[in-house]
Amino acid sequence: MGKQAFGKRKGREMKSILAMAKYRYHIWKQGHLYVMPLVMLALYGGFCYSIRPARLVTCVVMLCFVLFFTMVWMGHAIGDREDPVQEQLLYLRVLRKSTYYIGRNLFLLAVQLIFAALGTAMPLLLTVMGTGTFSGETAPGELAQSFFLLWGCAGAGIALGSLLSPRVMRDRRLSLLLTILLTAMSVLSPALKKYAVVKWLVRLLPPISAVGEVYGNSNSYVPKSTFFLWGILLLYSAACLAFRDIISHKRGFL
Repeated sequence: MGKQAFGKRKGREMKSILAMAKYRYHIWKQGHLYVMPLVMLALYGGFCYSIRPARLVTCVVMLCFVLFFTMVWMGHAIGDREDPVQEQLLYLRVLRKSTYYIGRNLFLLAVQLIFAALGTAMPLLLTVMGTGTFSGETAPGELAQSFFLLWGCAGAGIALGSLLSPRVMRDRRLSLLLTILLTAMSVLSPALKKYAVVKWLVRLLPPISAVGEVYGNSNSYVPKSTFFLWGILLLYSAACLAFRDIISHKRGFL
């Protein structure tokens, strides 16, 4: 009986988590928040196609920054569309408070994986559209490493945007200002490290610039470097989401 009750409780929790993720999917879909990232990917694909032949690693590194910017916007927009009253009702209805946060983060994970996969598929699409887009053959191992880099950058971007959204910051102007400022500083962090005034702040920014530092002038991937970058980007993403959830929990999402 004890095992059956435990299994039923776990089943209800899983249904609640999936319901939370599905609810956020409907908000995302109704707000057409997927349109802008798709347009950015299409424009960037056209850019890569126009400068052929190009190096796969170089195009993916540039795409990492494009995806980071779009996912910051995505996380910010998703957070901005959370209705305070509806979120409070959802928060109070769940059996365990962790269910609410797991469902919310599960949806963000799905979004970043989808766009990382689309970015990874771009080299294949460009190759089908015309020969000579990329110099050399595109090996499966290169595509796999491209996916992990894009996933890490997408995760860091959507987590930062979610943390800085108006629902967390409680001030729309401050939220927008900090989002623009910290996103720009994340890309320019190598140059900002020279200044002692902002050196401490740079350490708190997503390590997106490390991708350019490692692969900016590289012709091929190094698996050890790729998975290290993926790991630190996902750790940063997890830290941002955990911090956002702690803030939300302390407030009771009021």
